[in-house]
Amino acid sequence: MTNSSNVNLNQANSTDMSRLADVVNELADRLSAGVPVDLADYLREYPEYAQSLRDIYSTLCHIDLAADCLTTPPAAKELGDFQLLREIGRGGMGIVYEARQLSLNRPVAVKVLPFAAMLDERRLQRFKHEAQSAAALRHPHIVGVHFVGCERGVHHFAMELVDGPSLSAIIAQLQADQHRESPDDDPGRTPASGREEYVDTRPIDAVATLQSGNRAEYFRGLARLALQAADALGHAHDVGIVHRDIKPSNLLVDRSGKLWVTDFGLAMSQCDSSLTLSGDVVGTLRYMSPEQANGRREFVDHRTDIYSLGATLYELVTLKPVFSESSRQAILRQIDEQEPVPLRHIDPTVPIDLETIVLKCLSKDIPSRYATAGELSIDLQRYLDDRPILARRVSAWQRMRRWIRRNRMISLLTATVIALLAVLTTLGFLSAARQSRLVSQANALQAQAQDLAEQTRHDLYVSVVNRSYDAWYAGDGPGTVAMLSSLIPQDQTSDLRGVEWHYLWNLTSATRLARRFHQEYMSDDYIDVSCIDVSPDGIRLAWAPGSNVVKCLEFATGKELYEIEADTTWVRCVRFSPDGRLLATVGASHVLKIWNASNGMLRQTIPLARSPIHQSPGCRWLA
Repeated sequence: MTNSSNVNLNQANSTDMSRLADVVNELADRLSAGVPVDLADYLREYPEYAQSLRDIYSTLCHIDLAADCLTTPPAAKELGDFQLLREIGRGGMGIVYEARQLSLNRPVAVKVLPFAAMLDERRLQRFKHEAQSAAALRHPHIVGVHFVGCERGVHHFAMELVDGPSLSAIIAQLQADQHRESPDDDPGRTPASGREEYVDTRPIDAVATLQSGNRAEYFRGLARLALQAADALGHAHDVGIVHRDIKPSNLLVDRSGKLWVTDFGLAMSQCDSSLTLSGDVVGTLRYMSPEQANGRREFVDHRTDIYSLGATLYELVTLKPVFSESSRQAILRQIDEQEPVPLRHIDPTVPIDLETIVLKCLSKDIPSRYATAGELSIDLQRYLDDRPILARRVSAWQRMRRWIRRNRMISLLTATVIALLAVLTTLGFLSAARQSRLVSQANALQAQAQDLAEQTRHDLYVSVVNRSYDAWYAGDGPGTVAMLSSLIPQDQTSDLRGVEWHYLWNLTSATRLARRFHQEYMSDDYIDVSCIDVSPDGIRLAWAPGSNVVKCLEFATGKELYEIEADTTWVRCVRFSPDGRLLATVGASHVLKIWNASNGMLRQTIPLARSPIHQSPGCRWLA
């Protein structure tokens, strides 16, 4: 590393050093895994470390190049008591070699701390911590550590050699099989990672065969693998060790189908928490529990491993990760906020009980997960034994309650908004009810006013009719007409006129017609008003001049249109029909005759009872 980078690092405070170390770790991990790195992206994201990152990146590139040269040496290399044969794995916490322990002549796996770890003392401490944690565990499904040492400044430790792929390689193979119709040229060999040599893939082939055949047995096989992992984690938890980095690449499957848990580099011991600072995010992001992803170290315990194992089993069953976003921030948001897609929505053949087990492991609410790995093992075993599992599917109400507990601030704001809306709605209803009452009261008052107005009109009508009769009786025809005309409804008001009004109107009209006709056409001093009528169109006038004859004249000119003999004695009443087409006459002989008003032709004769003859209001009917 150059002097300028040393100066920059020395001047930074402890917080900056920690952040810079995290960035350097990420750079080293990507370079070690062979992932392309765009330095410009890091410089834009961390401008405060620009100069240091430029110098460190250059150094890391040289170290990585040198490591590549050591990966495939021309002859076997010796590291203390171990002969390194070939690289079988690589990650941020070290490089794993297949080796042989010379003193005991047995195959082992040797993990070597990469040179990049010298940039961060914490990485060296984690490397040692991994060896110590694994060495403290004795379990048939945990890779045991045989030796820890440092040779020529190279820190390393030896552990059991598992001859088989990781679950990550198995998942990758199964995913590849889904997207092609035929296998590779050599189906028995597949690389476990971009840097690994080819490994024995018979465990992969066995799982793939089950997947394409008996689906029920395939899922049972996956449950057996999860059961072995849960048993191993239960043992680690019992001695106070939390793995914190359970993921497919840290779970190996040997030729016999036995699963092994490895890589305790991020393990947390109850008696030593100094390797993780407050707010650190440790683990592999896609398999992190919500408490890990949020850096809430105080909530990280053995149930974090249960979540990560559930995420691994989810991906093993569905061949899809729980959360598939590519950016770091998007995945963190999904882990914290979004519920996993139910497994049966992806693959309907997944057994319901297996889905229930996985989703219980993946609960964002820590108390809702399995309390211990032992409880998870019990449910997996019950599933394998075809017995009812103890876990229960989460109801929609429970999911809502858990979401509220996880998002208290959002829930509080939502509840506040809902309460405010409820208050506003209530006030709106109260206001509407009050407005409705006011409208009802106004309508009632209006109805009362209308009733009063109608009563007033009726009283006025009675008064006018009475005065009209008095005026007619006194011979005041014009006054009678004027008062009766004032009672004719205007502007669609209700019509109060009854029989009395029409009777007076007819009397007045007949009197006026008789007087006018008498003045214009007759010299006699008397004419019976019941023996004269004018057609509705005002064109014709029919009258009986005190005999049995009825004459029909043109009203305007007095020209006689026709004359009819209407009775044997004398005519008592003459009336036109409302449409003016017929003419009715009644004589003293009590015979009603209906005539054609146009030409005087007889249409019908009707004998009547010997009783007085009356006419209806408006003169439309005779009775």
